[in-house]
Amino acid sequence: MNDGKKYQSGLHENSRGGARASLDGWYVLRPDSDSIRSELLSPSRESLPSRFNKGGYKYITMIYLAGIDTLVIGFYLSKFNLNDKDYNALNTAKELAKAPTFKSSGHGTNFQKIDFVMSPAGRKPYTYILLNNDFTLKLAKEVLNGSFPEIFIELRSQFLWRYGYKHIYTFIKEWVNTWAEIKSDIVSRADLSIDVKGFPDITIENVVSRARKGKSYLQLIPIQQGETYYYGSKITGWVFGSGPLMIRIYDKLYEIKLVHKEWFQDLWKQGGWDGESGVARVEIQLRRDFLKDFNVTTFASFEEALGDIFRYVTQDWFTLREPSGDKNRSRWPVTPFWSEVQTSINNFGKIYGLARGQIKEAKTNFLIPQAAGLITSILASMDSFTLGDVDREINRYLKKKGLTLEDAVSEKKKQNSMFEDGYEPF
Repeated sequence: MNDGKKYQSGLHENSRGGARASLDGWYVLRPDSDSIRSELLSPSRESLPSRFNKGGYKYITMIYLAGIDTLVIGFYLSKFNLNDKDYNALNTAKELAKAPTFKSSGHGTNFQKIDFVMSPAGRKPYTYILLNNDFTLKLAKEVLNGSFPEIFIELRSQFLWRYGYKHIYTFIKEWVNTWAEIKSDIVSRADLSIDVKGFPDITIENVVSRARKGKSYLQLIPIQQGETYYYGSKITGWVFGSGPLMIRIYDKLYEIKLVHKEWFQDLWKQGGWDGESGVARVEIQLRRDFLKDFNVTTFASFEEALGDIFRYVTQDWFTLREPSGDKNRSRWPVTPFWSEVQTSINNFGKIYGLARGQIKEAKTNFLIPQAAGLITSILASMDSFTLGDVDREINRYLKKKGLTLEDAVSEKKKQNSMFEDGYEPF
């Protein structure tokens, strides 16, 4: 794309000698650990949207998007390969994060060639918490001898949609192995999500469960006690279950406007969204206590069990059915909406290649109207005030905090040096 040319079909050699496909004029880089590393370690590089799926393209009438939206993985270590310089840098960043200037947002730092924001406080047993808009890294100061994973990583939504959970896992594991020695890993949480055309009309009568008996998590989860969410008089979603296993069904189109994740619309369009139809998100939250019942510990065991877990949750534990004359509710026909959800497992693992530029544009489109509203309000409230006066007052305010405008902008750039997602880190 840099040379202004568009290729309509076929494969072309990239700079590393590998193949890259093209689709409607967009380059589609086959994602691997090298491409993810290049993207992370070169924040200025732009890549372009793709819908690459090495299994081929499959267009489904009602499913716009399906995959893993959050993944939390712990790594048990035999040793750290960090030196005194590394620890001094971590400790310095943490102390700076506690300073009044940065305390609310943390301090920008670079750890093992990736940019983060250092949190001012750890969370036992993790001394350091480093965040960016791709993942959160919780890091112990020393080997914990199996009591807890020495490293916990939460992979965020936009990072997972960009490269796919399998490639992200490979990259993260290879990256950690450059500064530590991994003994094993453990999957702590996974959120599966399916974005479906329309928005279902659900009552508790539609909910039918054929859950297995004797499973510990069933005692913790009253499946029939669904919570309903409203915006004014409009129903915006439902929640079923709690704790280790939960299903949320909600109006995703409404939600992305609240949290400024309009970039989801670009992904939906790849799946056939017309730009106007309603979109419902079905979100399945799987926590550690539930995963243990399916013998899930490592990432490899999670991959092996994913199909069985999805089938159990969407076919046995929870279904939406149309009432019929049959006294046996489990024989009622499944609603068309839920039937589409049940088939969406075929889409898991697909790589959507979300471009960073789409995220930046969405956030800028949100910030500019805010800035315009604030500036015009200031000008309206202060007689004879000009834009130059506003600029002078901003610099005066920053000077009181010991900063110049350039300092403040530089710090913001460090905090936002990775992908812009609008994600609020925990």
